[in-house]
Amino acid sequence: VYWPQPQFQDAERYLGLLGVEQVREVLMDRTQHHLQLETQVNRAAVREYDPQKVALPFLIRATGANYASDAEMTRQLGDLLFVWGNRFALNHERLAAHGLRHQVLISTSEQAWSFPWKGGWLPPQIFTAEKFLPGKQPLALWIEGRFPPLALEEEENRVSFHLEPAAPRQPSGHLILVGCSEMFKNRYLLAPGFQHDQFLLNAVARLAFDPEMAALQARQSGPRGFAHQSAGSKAWWRLVVVGAAPLALVAVGLSRYRRRHLPLRAT
Repeated sequence: VYWPQPQFQDAERYLGLLGVEQVREVLMDRTQHHLQLETQVNRAAVREYDPQKVALPFLIRATGANYASDAEMTRQLGDLLFVWGNRFALNHERLAAHGLRHQVLISTSEQAWSFPWKGGWLPPQIFTAEKFLPGKQPLALWIEGRFPPLALEEEENRVSFHLEPAAPRQPSGHLILVGCSEMFKNRYLLAPGFQHDQFLLNAVARLAFDPEMAALQARQSGPRGFAHQSAGSKAWWRLVVVGAAPLALVAVGLSRYRRRHLPLRAT
């Protein structure tokens, strides 16, 4: 069984005022991967931890088909593993009211779903989707513009937050939001088959340098996998791959046979 441990990030209140919400739920996707996770096992009233292979849809594998092709950070980036990651919900009107522009860098596949967890173990039936979320969901965002400053007010031992107008000469800023911090920890940063380290370097370069230098940093490309395919689709492609070569040989053989055995006609 699985019991999520909610994580909290300090920028949540400010982002909510801007129009960006990190949705509090267990996010899943049919494009998934597997990991060796430390698993608690109780033997004779003794709590032990053993590494066990887990392959469930909350281990979301982001593939190149769901990357922004016009962004330096993701144009050549390989696969990423969002280890129990979250999605972002955007209030486009509120972002526009503050003069902020955004771009979705990485998203889920179109076969993603979620579970509004409130406590306790995750019920096994939620690992099979009954209804998908509407379209691809943002996993990583780029936001730019003049970010309004955050102001605090204390009244009757209560603290409230609000945004103040940006200063007239305030320079434009950039913000990158990633719905997973686990991929950047030591245990998963260099995970084989993924480019978590390259993504981190690309993001830092894009924030610190101009687009040309960021593109130079992001020139390192990696292998890309495929999104989830249905059993019927897999069977079809397997048939095509396995049968293409024999069918080509048969076609060549028939062509040569016809050329050798067809009667010649005089003109």
